[in-house]
Amino acid sequence: LALLLALALCAGLSVPALAAGFSDVPAGHYAASAIDACVAKGIVSGYADGTFKPGNQVTRAQFCVMIARAFYSEELRDYETAENKAAGWFVPAVECLHNLAYDGGALESTNFEEHYRDPAVMNQPINRYDAATLVWFCTPPGAPFLNQAQREQTQRRIADWASVPDQYYYPVTDCFAWGVLTGLPDGSFGGDKTLNRGQACAVIDRMLNLGNGGTDAQPSETPKPEES
Repeated sequence: LALLLALALCAGLSVPALAAGFSDVPAGHYAASAIDACVAKGIVSGYADGTFKPGNQVTRAQFCVMIARAFYSEELRDYETAENKAAGWFVPAVECLHNLAYDGGALESTNFEEHYRDPAVMNQPINRYDAATLVWFCTPPGAPFLNQAQREQTQRRIADWASVPDQYYYPVTDCFAWGVLTGLPDGSFGGDKTLNRGQACAVIDRMLNLGNGGTDAQPSETPKPEES
């Protein structure tokens, strides 16, 4: 009996810490703290089976909802009308962004600007270009201002800068410089690649901390890992 009790105690001590209690997000996961923060703020939630599924792709609709909850949580209530909800679960959020995020510029600069109420379009995975655009248009007041020289210096750090479309000039440059969306291991921004749930939480959490001085405006010479 004593042996069984000792084994049970050891087993209990060996259980790993989990982010926000999710069985698939150990404390050592790169986005654990960001997931914790986003869940605590009601920006995102897990699944009924106790998982978060951080590696699942984030759709345009899901990311817009996350952005609206993160930056316009109070204003979002005004758009949660019966008519908007009937049009789609994500419609209140995209209408909120359309009207409040830099006079709708956030949506107008994305690949889905003309179809932001269409479920077929919005259920597609969001790419890094559009994710950068959405968070950039919601830049908190305390974010560091970058002058032209700083932007040009940042662009020289981005291996595939020559292929970045003009419409993403400021979002890509500033998000990279702020350390919010810094790129891939090969030094490229990889704007056409998609985000997953863990990455989305990390990006939003960094942007929310930006106004509080929580993110360095001068990125490291070494590109951050892919999950950034």
